[in-house]
Amino acid sequence: RPASYCGIVGFKPSYGRYAAAGIKSLAPSFDTLGTMTRDVATAALADGVLKGPTAVPSTFKSRRPSSIGICRTPHWDAAEEATQKAIEKA
Repeated sequence: RPASYCGIVGFKPSYGRYAAAGIKSLAPSFDTLGTMTRDVATAALADGVLKGPTAVPSTFKSRRPSSIGICRTPHWDAAEEATQKAIEKA
């Protein structure tokens, strides 16, 4: 209710819907991470981001690329020699 009193949308999801890593919890068995947004569409967007990607079985075999591109910016010369060598080796 407090969100609606302020003219915004509050979403309190089911317990455990979002990973609570990095959250300082006062009562881990009771606390739930939620959102306060300007509208329902933004709440749905935030929910999609916070719940993370849905695992999809891979249908292709992973392989290493045959080559990669390196874009040397004007700052390339400022990189340490060890960094330049590591990138060249990669």
